[in-house]
Parts: sequence; C-alpha cells; structure tokens
Amino acid sequence: MANWCSNKVTFIGTQKKLSEVSNLFQQMIDNEKEGSIGQMPGFINKKDGYFFEIDKNTIDDYTFCYDTRWSPNIEILWLIANHYNVEFVLDYEEYGMKLFGKTIYENQFLNDCRLSLNDFKNIVYDEESDHFEFEGKTYEDDSEIIQILLNRKIAIELP
Repeated sequence: MANWCSNKVTFIGTQKKLSEVSNLFQQMIDNEKEGSIGQMPGFINKKDGYFFEIDKNTIDDYTFCYDTRWSPNIEILWLIANHYNVEFVLDYEEYGMKLFGKTIYENQFLNDCRLSLNDFKNIVYDEESDHFEFEGKTYEDDSEIIQILLNRKIAIELP
C-alpha cells in the first residue's frame, strides 16, 4: 500500500487562466465524487501522479489540497501550468518517509526545495519525557521543528 503525500497547490496567473484551471480541478473533484478514483487531466498521458481526495480551498479559489501516492506530482503540475500558462506554489509532506518540501514554478523556472535526512540529524527524541529536543528547546512533537528546518532551507535555496 502506498504512503500518501499531502499536497497543497496554489495557482497564480491571469483571472481567465485561473478560471480555466479552477474548472479543470472542479471537474476532477466532480469525477471523484462520482466514484472515479484517482484523477488526471485528460490532456496528460502519464501512468503516475494521479490526484486523490481533491478539495478546493474555501478561502482561495485557486488553491487545492489533494493526496498523491508516495511523493508530490510536481511534473503533472508543471504540465498543467504550461498548458494553462500559469504559475504555482506547491507545499507537500509525506510524514512517514520524512518528505517535506516546497516547489515554486515562476517565470518558467521550476525550483524544488525539500528536506534531506541530514536535515533531521539535530532533532533528538527523549523517550522518558516523550518530547523532542532541538537547539536547546523542547517540543511536544516534531512538526514545529520540521517547519523551522524547512523555512530555513527555503530562505537559502528558493528565490
């Protein structure tokens, strides 16, 4: 059974193009509700990178949350962005494999920043207290630490 990667993508572009992307995602959401598991835009011919459990953000019409198997579907989003002439920002995580990252597609450049296993080396789990220690501070879980590490890496690696 695949591990599920959680994804949140926000598209950026002209109102007309964003409406077209929104319509595409709404169609995939509708297809999924009708029982068609795993969605892929019709103009893309790939065997992996399907969208599952797609949900439209209630605050931003051009932000969508969804799951993928194992890893983010960056290539599929790149194909969608090029098809509709839009840009995107993708945040993703697959906790079991320690896969956490952010991808930005802007001005025809695709930049992906993700944590490596080496980034986790300074996180210490204390079994007695059932807490994590990082840089002299104690945390109940490691999610806040992971966000700190990712934000630092993004500040260095992404424009």
